[in-house]
Amino acid sequence: MLYIVFTSSIFRKSSLDELGSIAPFKIIGEFGNFLVIDSDDDALHEKSSSSLLTYCALPILLQGSIAEKRYRESILALIRNAGLAKGQTIKLECVNLNSRTVYSAKDLEVWLGLQLEGLGYLPDLQDPDILVYLVLLDMRCYVGYMETAKLQRPFVNPLRYYHRKRLVSRSELKLEQAFDDFKVPKGGIAIDLGAAPGGWSCYLARMGFKVIAVDSAAMDYEAIDKTGIKLKRSSGSGKIRARELEGCDILHVKETSESAAKRIAVHGIDLITDDMNTDCNGTYAAIKPYIGMLRHSAAAIITVKCISKNIPKYTRQAAALFGKEFVVMGMRVLPSNRQEFTLFARRK
Repeated sequence: MLYIVFTSSIFRKSSLDELGSIAPFKIIGEFGNFLVIDSDDDALHEKSSSSLLTYCALPILLQGSIAEKRYRESILALIRNAGLAKGQTIKLECVNLNSRTVYSAKDLEVWLGLQLEGLGYLPDLQDPDILVYLVLLDMRCYVGYMETAKLQRPFVNPLRYYHRKRLVSRSELKLEQAFDDFKVPKGGIAIDLGAAPGGWSCYLARMGFKVIAVDSAAMDYEAIDKTGIKLKRSSGSGKIRARELEGCDILHVKETSESAAKRIAVHGIDLITDDMNTDCNGTYAAIKPYIGMLRHSAAAIITVKCISKNIPKYTRQAAALFGKEFVVMGMRVLPSNRQEFTLFARRK
């Protein structure tokens, strides 16, 4: 069976090793984060759903060549031959890995959607029954579709799905993906370590949290103000108590994490996050003084930086370190992670 696979391009060797440990396969084509593979395992989609490096593996049901002079029409004919029923609503997603085409993925989605609607199919961009996906590679089209209810994620290309304008920082996407993938509960009180320039803190505020943002660097106050999120700067040198969170969404404690931990006197924290640019030991050292402030089963979302591309070394190290105080629920290289991975845990 053929699959379209989205995996880490930065950790390429480890990604292929991990995929091979899930199921034997051979590569049909590859481009960046995408692979088209052939595997005898017809359950690869389910088996890869919680892997570290393989973000998704979706089955391809039909393939065929694309006529250069009738490019769009060739693709439409393949979709019509894929056995797609007309009684259910559909959404098209195109992954265009073919450098020879003059049509963008969006152009093709719009044109094909209009043609299919004219043929009696039922497009629905918001809540479709079926996701139909097309992979264009080397003048061939690979077609697949799945019921959206059976998908772990409602898309094929996460780089497009999460590519929306951010007012504060790109790193906000990493936190959004972590919330989606790990099903993180919303609302409560959160501590955001290494918060500047403020992307993670803003996302947490939009998820209903009151945020204590800790960083000795300045937040991007102007960008945050444009979002409508209320940010307040902590003043004075005394204890920081829960009442200081009243009247604001984010309280910025402009100190190092070690210094701030001595002043913060808020307990029953629901979530702690850390995206600081330190190694695993440094990240654990930064979080450790705050562990006593967390309620039982409080969540932790942490990005673990990898100095080299030997990712198994760092996942073992992270599991050993954070496993002292937390139950590690999952580790994953998310689409917006670079040479790092995201760890999700709960306090013991």
